[in-house]
Amino acid sequence: MLKRFAVLGLTGVIVLGGCSSKDSATPTNSPTPSASPMDTASWSTDIQAKTQAFYDEYMLCMTKPPAEAKDHVGDYCQSHNSNATEALPANLKRGGVSDAGADPIVCAQNFPISYIVDPGFIDTHDMGQAIVTEKFGAGSQVVINAHLRNDSGRFLVDNIVCPVVE
Repeated sequence: MLKRFAVLGLTGVIVLGGCSSKDSATPTNSPTPSASPMDTASWSTDIQAKTQAFYDEYMLCMTKPPAEAKDHVGDYCQSHNSNATEALPANLKRGGVSDAGADPIVCAQNFPISYIVDPGFIDTHDMGQAIVTEKFGAGSQVVINAHLRNDSGRFLVDNIVCPVVE
C-alpha cells in the first residue's frame, strides 16, 4: 500500500509519522483467548504503569546499551523489553516510521528531554491505550499513542502509533 510520511520541524526536532492504511496500528497477533481476567478498576493504573516502565526500560537500554546490542542498539532495545509483546518489533516496522529516519518508540530523530504517561484507558477487554507526551527543547512536544495488549492478565506494550502530520 502507499505510505505517507510527513516531516515537521519542532525547534530542532524532526517528527516523522507514517501510516499505510486505516488499520496500520493493528497488531499482528490476535488476543490470547486464555487471557486472565483482571480487576477492571485497576486497568487504567496498570496501563499507565506498564507504559511508563516500557519507556523507562527503553530509554535506559538506548542510553546504556548492553554489550550484546553492539552495532544494532535500536533494534536490540525495541525487541528486548520486558514490558512489550513479542509482536512489538514487527508492529513498529509496519508503521514505517523507522524507514523514514525516526526512532519508532519516541517518534522523533532526537530523544525527548522528558516524557509523561497519562492514565490509560481500555479499548476492549484485551486492549488498552496510554497517551505519552514527550517534551523537547523550547516547549516542543510530541504526543504518542501506546497500544497495550492484555497478555495472560498483564498489559504489555504491543504497538506505538506516532502522530501523522499532513
